[in-house]
Amino acid sequence: MVTQAAPAAASLLGVADVALARYHQPQSRPGWVRDPVVTCNGDRLRFESFSACGGVYARLDLLNGALDGEVFDRGTTNVDVNAPLRRRWRASARATRCTSGWASTSWS
Repeated sequence: MVTQAAPAAASLLGVADVALARYHQPQSRPGWVRDPVVTCNGDRLRFESFSACGGVYARLDLLNGALDGEVFDRGTTNVDVNAPLRRRWRASARATRCTSGWASTSWS
């Protein structure tokens, strides 16, 4: 669990959006999309993706302070960011106010 859902959801959407984007349009390559990858190494969750053209890389590191829970294992897997998951992340990212331990930020 993340401690601040709104900024985490907005950031995860950004990483997932890079995986859908095609910044370079080569004539000979068919369209394909890569899923973002999440890695747990004990002190963070790392979300990474490449754009469909392979020209842009995005990374989000959620450190221990952003997580609420216990690490049970380490590893890497892909994340199927489908339409229902995107809708949930968008709904979480639309929170009107987000508060952390030392600062408050309004999100729109």
